[in-house]
Amino acid sequence: MAVQGTNLDGTERLGSFFQAHQREFNRLQDPDRSVRRAALETFKKLLAPTGAGTVAPDGPYLEALCASGLLPPFLQLLSDPVEKCRELALGIMQAVTSKLPQVGTVMDQVMPPVRARIGVSPVAETSEEVRLQLVALLADSLLPRCTQQPSQAAAQDVAAVLSQVLQDPFHEIKKAACRGIVAGARQCPGALAPHAEGLMKALLQNVAHPHSRVRTAVLQALDGVVATGGLPAGSLTDVLPPGIKPLAFDKAAAVRQLLFSSIAHWLGAPSGSLPLPPPPAFDPQPYVLDLLPLLLVGVTDPSSDIASRTLELAEQKVVATHLRELLRPLQKELREWTVALRQGAARVLHTVLVLGGENVTGHVDVIVPMLCAAVGDEDADVAKRIVSCGHVVGAAVRPAMWVPIMGDELTAPRASAAQKANRLVVLAALLHATEEGGLAAEHVAQIAQIVAGEELRCAEHAAVRTQLLAVVTNLVRAAGPACGPVTLPLLQTLLQLQATPNDVPLQHSAAEVTSALARATGHSSVSSLFSEHLSGLLATATADHAQWVSVSPGWQLFQALLHAAGAAAGPGLEQALPVLAGVVQQEREAALRISALQLVDELLEVPALAATWRRRAARLLAEMLVPCGVWRAGKVAAAVRHAAMVATGTLLRNDLCTQEDLLGVLSGSSLLAVVRSCLEEDYYVDTRRAACHVAEHLVRVAGPALSGEQRRALYKDVLKRLDDSNDEIRIEITGAARQLFASLPPHEDGAEVRELVDGMLVHMDDPDARVQAAVCSALEVAARVRGVQVEEAVRKVMQKHRSQVYCARVLAAAEATH
Repeated sequence: MAVQGTNLDGTERLGSFFQAHQREFNRLQDPDRSVRRAALETFKKLLAPTGAGTVAPDGPYLEALCASGLLPPFLQLLSDPVEKCRELALGIMQAVTSKLPQVGTVMDQVMPPVRARIGVSPVAETSEEVRLQLVALLADSLLPRCTQQPSQAAAQDVAAVLSQVLQDPFHEIKKAACRGIVAGARQCPGALAPHAEGLMKALLQNVAHPHSRVRTAVLQALDGVVATGGLPAGSLTDVLPPGIKPLAFDKAAAVRQLLFSSIAHWLGAPSGSLPLPPPPAFDPQPYVLDLLPLLLVGVTDPSSDIASRTLELAEQKVVATHLRELLRPLQKELREWTVALRQGAARVLHTVLVLGGENVTGHVDVIVPMLCAAVGDEDADVAKRIVSCGHVVGAAVRPAMWVPIMGDELTAPRASAAQKANRLVVLAALLHATEEGGLAAEHVAQIAQIVAGEELRCAEHAAVRTQLLAVVTNLVRAAGPACGPVTLPLLQTLLQLQATPNDVPLQHSAAEVTSALARATGHSSVSSLFSEHLSGLLATATADHAQWVSVSPGWQLFQALLHAAGAAAGPGLEQALPVLAGVVQQEREAALRISALQLVDELLEVPALAATWRRRAARLLAEMLVPCGVWRAGKVAAAVRHAAMVATGTLLRNDLCTQEDLLGVLSGSSLLAVVRSCLEEDYYVDTRRAACHVAEHLVRVAGPALSGEQRRALYKDVLKRLDDSNDEIRIEITGAARQLFASLPPHEDGAEVRELVDGMLVHMDDPDARVQAAVCSALEVAARVRGVQVEEAVRKVMQKHRSQVYCARVLAAAEATH
């Protein structure tokens, strides 16, 4: 039943209460657990009634009861061996203290036994539920009503209990402890201030708790601890910022938002939902450089709401004022082992640069090397963020400030290929953000000379080449017509990139940038651009041709130039042919000789160069192709012969050598002997095939002007190749036979022609129908020229052939001449 006696004065009511219930107080000490429990149930009905129609004691009355000794019997039961008794005793105390106007004196009574149960290690209270009740008594009943400063002893007990229970494994107890810290910081900050550092350390141990609500509660409690003003300076600079830093990347958006709001609150900004303003004694200025970088992480938060809110809290003026000091720790953090820390540092750096604006100009000597060192981070997110930082700097800072620094970075000795690539990435980013026309001529020239330097232009590292192209691309865009005076070095670089082996995308991209350079410098086409600079490019490319090998950058540049120049390469062939002639000499590297002959073959296929080649065909044959076709032992030499035969066949097939020039070469060199030797090639079938092609077009171009001796030699070679082990060669050689028959002079000895026709008739009965058809085609030409001789020869063997179809075709051609 509820406490009655409303007609008595206060003293009588108190005396009546203790007198009326003395037996129940005695029963609280009874050895029998059931008796103690029954007594507690009685007091629960008296002091905390819950039934309908009951009236609970008011606050002043309960305060008077507590002052008269109500609580000690219940406090003794906190160590009762029966869990239910401890729960009932705690429930009564919670009900009583929750109605007290103030709890200053009560805390002196309550805190020692509470500390004895849960404020020591190991914790005496074994029940999880009872421990939660004990913390709730402190957090929800006592501290929110602590309107007067508690005694020093009580404050120590409170701090000890809160610090200890923050280590409890039960998450609800941790949350209750955080509520207690917030309540204590609000109601009696002076009592907690001496213990702020210990509370902070206990809280920081829970920032990685798996429950987001626990992490949120920890942040709220930390806010309260900071607001007490009791943290020493070293804790605010060395302990708190790194301790809460992981929360800046928390997976829960609510945690991140609270963190950034809390930091802004500590720095003196209005914190909206947080109830605690910074106390007057707390001066945030000394800690700006330690806390501001953490706040700036929020500006690039994945949540747009958090990012925009944090941006409002971050003051641009503060960032600009402390820019140099903010950059120093970021240099270290960008080299951290942990990816998350490097990501955070990159985000902060980006935000600092954006907020710094034009003030960044005075710090590029620090920023640019930072970017060069960090842009090669193995984490893609970090690298992308650093590139974005380069864009910010390029947009905010005049090129006059960063071009010399980048020049020093890119020309630094002993830099590795990866470091060069990283520095080129930064230079490309700076140029990307530079407005068109924003580069002075001297800066364009400086960058052009850097990228055209041999160390960068001729680098074998794929990343260096890729980033080099990015730099030239952005330079051409930003400089535009200002590229005119430095077109030559830029062309050298682009051609070197086009010469990159086995990287077709890079080659195509470099060709596209070359077209852009032509447009930027006022040329109507790429050919026009090359025409203007061909001589200078050839001089640069061939400067070291005596030392070339197949992988020499100069050789690769030379090839790319002649390929890319197209029709414009014509005037430069006079300058290029002596170089090519020297390259294909026997003493040079075989791979270089082969690639040179392949280059010649490709250029012989360019229609726009036909007139130029016709003027130099005799020289090309005599000085380059014939010497390379001479037989020498070994497969390497055989490969050179094959390349020489292919180029010779292309020259003759495209009619780039006149009859007069060809006859001059035939009489003044061993051309025919070389071709005949290649027809006998043992190493490669393809060499014999190419030689067949050469023989066909040699006879076609020379025509009846071939001497009888030369023709007779070729007759024998045709018959030999018709007996070749490879049917493809047998088919190919019939082309030479057709040309021999077509160009028969009237005075040619009939016996020798008859011998060739008889030999070919044998193969017109070959089992391979393709061979039959090819031989028939050649004999039809012979029949049109020497009809009587051919008809006579065919009729002699016609009956022996397994099929007379081809014989009939040849006879028809012969009869048509009668």
